[in-house]
This record gives sequence, C-alpha cells and structure tokens, in this order.
Amino acid sequence: MDSKLEYFMLRIEQIFYEQNPQLLDETQSCNAKKGLPCHCLSSMSVNFWGYVVKNCYKMEIENRFDIQQDVKCILSRYYGREFAPIFASDDNEETRCYYKICKEKASMKDKVYIARRRKGEFVDIDQKKPSDVEACITEVRPVCVFLEHFIVGIRTQPKERECLALLIFVMFFFPNRTMKLVYEYVKGERSTTENKKCIKEYMDTYKGFIDNLKSYVDYGFSAGFSVLFEKWTGIYVGEWIEDTFGNDRLGFHSEAVLKAAYNKNIEEMRRRSSVYYKIEKICE
Repeated sequence: MDSKLEYFMLRIEQIFYEQNPQLLDETQSCNAKKGLPCHCLSSMSVNFWGYVVKNCYKMEIENRFDIQQDVKCILSRYYGREFAPIFASDDNEETRCYYKICKEKASMKDKVYIARRRKGEFVDIDQKKPSDVEACITEVRPVCVFLEHFIVGIRTQPKERECLALLIFVMFFFPNRTMKLVYEYVKGERSTTENKKCIKEYMDTYKGFIDNLKSYVDYGFSAGFSVLFEKWTGIYVGEWIEDTFGNDRLGFHSEAVLKAAYNKNIEEMRRRSSVYYKIEKICE
C-alpha cells in the first residue's frame, strides 16, 4: 500500500484502539462468534475516512456518492482502486484494503469489517508518517481530528444509521464539495426516479436541520446540534461532543469547530446558484 495511504489508514486505526484498548488483548474474543454486533471498524468508516482525508490533505483520492442497498454512502478510490467494499455481497479482491478485511463469516451478515489487530501487530504511527503529507485547508487539524473521532464512535450503528450519520457530518463540514458529489450522482445514468425522490427528501431534511440550528447560535450550539441530530437519526452524540469539547489534549473547542462548519452551510444555502438548489431542481 502507498505510504501516505497506509499512514492515514493507521491513523484512524490508532484512534480506534485508543478508544478500545481491550481489543488488542490476545484473549479478547470476537463479538460475531458470540452472536453479538461487531464493534470493529467497518469498511464504510474507511470509505468515509478517505473522503475526509481527501478534503483535508493533498491526496490523489477520488470520491463518489452512491446509493447501495438503499443506503446513501460515499466511496473512496485511490489510484484507480476502491478502498474496500462496504457490504458483504460486494467483497472484491481488487480493493486496496482487501487483505485487511475480516474473513469471519459470522461478521459479514450486512457490513464488511476491518480485521482486528493484536497488540504485537500495531506499529508506531509516528514512524510511518511520510515527509510529504501536506494539508490543503487551514483548519485541517481540528476538522480532521473531530471527524476521525466521530467516524470511530459511530461504527457500531446499523448500516442505515451509520451511513446517514456519516453523510450528515461530512456534508456539514464540507457542504459544497459533498453536495457536488450528490449532484453528479443525480444527473447521472445510475440515478432512478425513486433515488431522486429519496435524495430530495434527504436534502429537504438537511436544510431544515441547518435552519433549525439558527436558534442555538448565540447559546448552547453543541447541545442544540445534538438534539436536532438525534431527532433526525435516532443517535445521541451529545456525550461524545462533550468529551471531545473537554479534551484539552486535542487542543481545540468542539463548539467553535461546529459553528465554523455551520457558517459554511449558511453561506451555501444563501446562494440561489448553489449546488443545493441545483440538486433540488433536478430532483423535482
């Protein structure tokens, strides 16, 4: 695997194991074998992570929006090869992360997962960082760190909720770029009438989500964000945001990061020539 791509893959794995150190234990048994939901990283997480990396660093990653098995997702490709299939029925040996995919049949009922490492297999990520890793946005650290923690935290959700939550967050932080991916999809041949209807419902709900955040701008923004996010997805992220907000080690305030992203969305929605309105028009 390319050294830069390997570094970013290790980076999200590091966050995963920092939050779940017990999973590096040799005696830790597999949840799937016990009939429990998997708590390893999903390949869906890896694909969305590839999109975050593309938006934060200078990487030759290509992304596309798609609807697969009735869920809206973003897929990542690096130098012509997909990162990883997100559903078990799409298992493909040509993907870049194929050798990392968990082959335990009990875990592959719906989503594909990245195989868990053992303590002796994990490497020092600082030794793997290439010298030519270059950021492409000024706020790269807070945005990237904020999102990588969220991606890891959301991995245990059912596929519909995981995809929805991830799509909302990447659209929230990268509204123009994410809407462009959606627009490319809806104007393409793969988009059906039913899919356009589904996307219009999503975009209408997303605009309502942004509009409703306005009442929290002056006070309690992160709390209001959590309330509205849970109302839409059924997932409560308030505790996670508070933990990130209060983590001095990360060196930034989550509320400021969220508000900055909100302002980008307001600017996008305000322009009548924006991609948002192009999507609305084509999906009428």
